[in-house]
Amino acid sequence: MYFPQAVFFSCLINLVSSANIPRSQTKGPKSAPQLSTHPIHEFPYPTWVENNRVRDNDQILVSLVTKPYVYIIDPFAASTNPISNTTGLKLLHDFSPSTAILGITEVKKDQFYFVVSDFSLTAKTITPGTCSIWNIDLNRYDLNGNTTVTAREIAPFPKAGLLNGMDTLDASQNLVVIADSTIGVVWLLNVETGENRVFLNETEMQPPKAAGVSTIGINGLKVLHEGDTAWIYFSNTDNHLVCRVPVSMSRLQKTGPVEILLNGSSIDDMALDPKRGMAYLAAGSENSLLGMPLTGGKAITLVGGLNDTLLPGPTSAALGRGVSECGKLFVTTDGGILDKVNGDYSEGGKVLEVDLDAFAW
Repeated sequence: MYFPQAVFFSCLINLVSSANIPRSQTKGPKSAPQLSTHPIHEFPYPTWVENNRVRDNDQILVSLVTKPYVYIIDPFAASTNPISNTTGLKLLHDFSPSTAILGITEVKKDQFYFVVSDFSLTAKTITPGTCSIWNIDLNRYDLNGNTTVTAREIAPFPKAGLLNGMDTLDASQNLVVIADSTIGVVWLLNVETGENRVFLNETEMQPPKAAGVSTIGINGLKVLHEGDTAWIYFSNTDNHLVCRVPVSMSRLQKTGPVEILLNGSSIDDMALDPKRGMAYLAAGSENSLLGMPLTGGKAITLVGGLNDTLLPGPTSAALGRGVSECGKLFVTTDGGILDKVNGDYSEGGKVLEVDLDAFAW
């Protein structure tokens, strides 16, 4: 989740509270040939689609912040009629009376976990301690049948602020990491026991200081494994940073300094692609999908543009997983409902498929 600063400063998140070491930095994205895209589904206006995760059969789970809903989408069926409210689309769960769903991760096959929040996009408020993590088991779920699912709460977070991006750190140990956008830390959670603690607390994760206003820091978060090292990639939206920090999996502690990979773009969330050596960045305020090497360096615009209506307010990205979708990237948007393209264009949030096979750095 991101907020354009002009909008964010006028519609604040009110909290009711209980050594940059750069590797490779660049200022803003460069231009590049646009990748081809294909619409999957567009929700009614105004819908903010916040996050997405792809099952191993390529069905897509998406979360909303304008409603406490999680949908499941068959991209093949839905793309035949992207504006249909029924074709290839089903409401998986309504988390009412909570008001918004943010991060999603899968720990073991078809065991998905969700950040459930009382955040209000209308009032722009979050009361600390109201976020929690919930589970939905999809192992026996049939999108085309009448299967129902049950959601169960895994852990409340009474000391957290706005929980946001989430990813799996170690499936074998049932560990996930969660970004806290207002406190500026990463939480570690065992989804089996519910035990949780602050895992990382870095300067580069903190929200910027601004007199009389509230801001967000760390937002999107993804994990990339290299032997015993897990690189935790994260965006800091209001500080316009993309960073990574190394963690030892055997010791569960940081082993090196934070590396600043990109400086100058306001990024919401991202997808990591070790096959191509790329990170795909959802640049919400730029209405663009950016590509950046996993080790940092220049970022290039792959889809959209500041004044382009193709990708208004991208919020997340996830790689396809099935054989037929291994070269695809699924991107969600907020439709520009808070920050209109060219000041006058917005639409319902949507899911867009991006063809990565034509990508060449």
